[in-house]
Amino acid sequence: MLEQLNVVGHGLNIMQSHSSHLGDCMNNWLTMRFNLDLTKELKQEVGKRMEKTITPFHILAKIVMNKEGNDLPSDYKDKAMDYIELINSRLPGN
Repeated sequence: MLEQLNVVGHGLNIMQSHSSHLGDCMNNWLTMRFNLDLTKELKQEVGKRMEKTITPFHILAKIVMNKEGNDLPSDYKDKAMDYIELINSRLPGN
């Protein structure tokens, strides 16, 4: 139980930090969601909260950040590409 609280507490500290970026937050959500120390139920709760919180900007920031960390699942990569296509279609000349 203490290990689970440490994982979640550390994650929240990173996300609330003044020096965190969207890419850091996305990486942190992924770390918590797939952490082996968390119970299945807690991972599910983290996943639900993550789905409510994450925006295309978080996903794009994670891609652009290019730091070591968790790889983006393919569904998030697809969301990022869909958003890029949407933005591109709205640019003048397209």
